[in-house]
Amino acid sequence: MCCQTQKTPITLVGLSKEDIVIEDGKVVQALFSAVDEVNRLLPPEDRLNKSTDVVLYGESGKLDSLGLVNLIVAVEEKVEEEFGVRITLVSDEVMSQENNAFETLGTLIRYVSLLLERELNE
Repeated sequence: MCCQTQKTPITLVGLSKEDIVIEDGKVVQALFSAVDEVNRLLPPEDRLNKSTDVVLYGESGKLDSLGLVNLIVAVEEKVEEEFGVRITLVSDEVMSQENNAFETLGTLIRYVSLLLERELNE
């Protein structure tokens, strides 16, 4: 269905000698799993589609503030389970940016990928 992406090995100092590879597919799977968790809490008409174009939050978004908080927590937990890395999605920096990382599922996937790369390269 989609193109193959190149894998970039990233070695974590002090954990093991193995390379950890961030694959876009694994990030997408983790976020879709988080969406499934949040959808269980929502009425059918408010559930999120697992599409990168779905608007999460804002004027035409599917989630209210509590739904967004639930999604953020679920994403952080799924990323830690999948990659063994704890990330924090909400910060002053991200909330003050003009382009909202929480606008669509696609922007959130890109943001999570960026955070993972930063954490794994430290």
